[in-house]
Amino acid sequence: MKRSVLLCLLLMVGVAFLSCKSDLSKGVDSYNEGDYDKAIEHLRKVRYDEDDYEKANKLILVIISIPKVSTEKATKRTFPINVWANGELNCSNDYNFEGYISSKDCANISVGDTCVIDVSAFPKEEFVGIVTDIFDKRYSTYLKDSIWDITVYISPDSYKHMIPEDQPSYKPLKSYMSAHAEFITGYLQDILCVPWHAVVHSRYSDEIKYVFIYRNEMVFQRSVVLGDLLTNGGVYIQIVDGLIEGEEIVDRSYLSRPSDLSSGQIVIKVDKEDLYEQ
Repeated sequence: MKRSVLLCLLLMVGVAFLSCKSDLSKGVDSYNEGDYDKAIEHLRKVRYDEDDYEKANKLILVIISIPKVSTEKATKRTFPINVWANGELNCSNDYNFEGYISSKDCANISVGDTCVIDVSAFPKEEFVGIVTDIFDKRYSTYLKDSIWDITVYISPDSYKHMIPEDQPSYKPLKSYMSAHAEFITGYLQDILCVPWHAVVHSRYSDEIKYVFIYRNEMVFQRSVVLGDLLTNGGVYIQIVDGLIEGEEIVDRSYLSRPSDLSSGQIVIKVDKEDLYEQ
């Protein structure tokens, strides 16, 4: 009886020992396969009083030190061509925006065109305007260019919700409030671009710009030639040369340690929402 009990105890100890050794082996295998979460799960099962604990702990520290990154794909997008006119409001009679545009932009704007007017005093409001006059070409020493004065009538439907029902004569907009008008004069089609914060500017030369390509669980530095800064639901930079559509690049605004990234480095790719999870 005693011998059978002792044999059972020895078997239990042996199974536990093999289990610990198995957890280290499984952890190493998962690490080599790139499944880092699974590797840590196995390695943390290795017990403190076993010889493999120190090896498991060192490998955990290696995995934790691997930068986490989130990626975007270089894509072709359509962007509006924007023209801005700076100026102020004139509310002496009707509500009007009075500003100026450059000679270059004037060629793309005509009387009757519509625009969106942003008033500095009301940052959450957008007012719709219609161009009623373009006149008085003159030279701006500040802009070093010829400019045209422009008058835009502000539609009452844009601000009627700001007038209290019991104060129908109330004027929410005042003369001399600073504002700017935004016109969309066309669209740029199929522009290859990436998020602007994916581009790294070299500390050694203003001419050198590059991105980090993600491939096979590693990142590689790639020089790029930049075009215009563009906006459409986000801020993007045009890529003139250096990338092809569909290539996966690191979005450096979603990077746990941007300064640690280097070409040829192993990284862990995660979704943006999981980036800062421990």
